[in-house]
Amino acid sequence: MNISQGRIPVLDGIRGMAIVGVMLNHFLLVSHDNGPWWWTVFTSGYLGVDLFFVLSGFLITNILLENRAGKHYFQGFYARRVLRIFPLYYLSIFLVWIMVRFIEQHPERMVGYDSLFWYWTYLSNFAVSLKQTWTYQSDYLALNHFWSLAIEEQFYLVWPLLIYFGTRRQLVWILLGLLMVATPARYLADHFYGPWSLASTLMTPCRLDALAAGSLLALAVQSPRAQPWLSSKPLLYGTMGLLSAATLYFVLVGGPHFKSTVYSLFFAVAILIALQDRGWIQAALSHPFLLEMGKYSYALYIFHHLFKPAYLRLFGYMLFGMMPEWIAQVLYMAITFTITYGLSLLSWRYIEQPILRLKDRFPY
Repeated sequence: MNISQGRIPVLDGIRGMAIVGVMLNHFLLVSHDNGPWWWTVFTSGYLGVDLFFVLSGFLITNILLENRAGKHYFQGFYARRVLRIFPLYYLSIFLVWIMVRFIEQHPERMVGYDSLFWYWTYLSNFAVSLKQTWTYQSDYLALNHFWSLAIEEQFYLVWPLLIYFGTRRQLVWILLGLLMVATPARYLADHFYGPWSLASTLMTPCRLDALAAGSLLALAVQSPRAQPWLSSKPLLYGTMGLLSAATLYFVLVGGPHFKSTVYSLFFAVAILIALQDRGWIQAALSHPFLLEMGKYSYALYIFHHLFKPAYLRLFGYMLFGMMPEWIAQVLYMAITFTITYGLSLLSWRYIEQPILRLKDRFPY
């Protein structure tokens, strides 16, 4: 399965589902404590981050495996990664620095765990974990969602090296180890920071199961020996049924820390089924809306939470003070989505797309 030589629409659709879930979760201000089961499912958009991790592990590992014999393997990968991720990432941090330093004029906020140093160096997930609460710099801009980008960059600092020097068998054992180490890492984090701590969610070892699940899937789809297992519909759909039931149970009822590993395996199998399906699943995931969301997913992720404090201060609180909360919620979502989508279009046209054209200068 050649992932690096072209876009696969169904994967863009999956990416679109993930970002829609994350945005829904962050833009939903109405609470429904102890609500019905459908409300719990409706508000589970936070799992979009797990889906992003699994999909990222799958795509990046595919690309690395297909190109590890190339003369410019490391240069090609890291240069392309920098061109895709760094511009919007560092532009956002720069905007926060300008806002806090010169507009809000509160530079004292950017010290200790709230220092932008943690963000410049892709270590913000550790800053939040050590602080044991979210960082705070600006009244109008927020960077806390960058923890997921930090985890990915930390993983991809090392993973290309292991793929380059390791055999496929060794890589499988490494990934199985990472898949199994995440749950003990979460319990260990809670031992130091308290039950269900931020550290157990944001520390890199605690989230490696999702990246490992996606990477294992990439190894499997490129292995001839695995094809009989992957193409066995009874086995595939039987596994999916069990994982779906477990995932739904943990979403509705909760559960111990290993539920995150179950989510990761569920998403990995779901991606595999989506890639093999030639019917309604691919048709649904190829819907123009999902493809559009998938295309701009990185900018949508960056901007939707970056400006969330501004959205709340400029019109969010006003809407909820003027009308019934459900009407206010719908209007708030419509406005925030429209603004975020508009910013993403501008970002793609004037920042991302021109920079991404430079990728041709860095072949593998």
